[in-house]
Amino acid sequence: MKKISRAAIYLIAIVTLPLFLTSCEDDDNIENDIYYNLTSTTWYAEAGGFYPDGQEYYSSDYWDFYGDGEGVWESYYEDDIYGYQQQTRYFQWDFSPYDPTVIHLYIQGVGHEYWAIDQLSPFKFSSYVTTYDPYHYPDAEYSYQTLYSLAN
Repeated sequence: MKKISRAAIYLIAIVTLPLFLTSCEDDDNIENDIYYNLTSTTWYAEAGGFYPDGQEYYSSDYWDFYGDGEGVWESYYEDDIYGYQQQTRYFQWDFSPYDPTVIHLYIQGVGHEYWAIDQLSPFKFSSYVTTYDPYHYPDAEYSYQTLYSLAN
């Protein structure tokens, strides 16, 4: 078996170390951008329309992610049968230790959710939502959601 000379090892280390450090900086910048965009506004989604029986409905959801890992979800719903309903749920959130583009939420009264970020800008936030950690269950069923910033 051939031995690798010390000079070759040093050369490899000198060439690859800057690449490694740059890749770590990029990950930190990505996580900082995600954190800033996520916590700098109230996110909302609205829906409305008609059920197959002709009843009209309207719903809106508002999500606030605070910098301390806490959050509030407010949901408003109205239809012709049940009238107006409002719910407020508190949650804890953090980034997945496996992937900084996955947000783990624990919503009181609802349970765990994982939001795999598809797009997160200062104005639009879309994600794949599942109740299973995508790192451990990559083929779990999910829904897709799009939220918009109230700052628009």
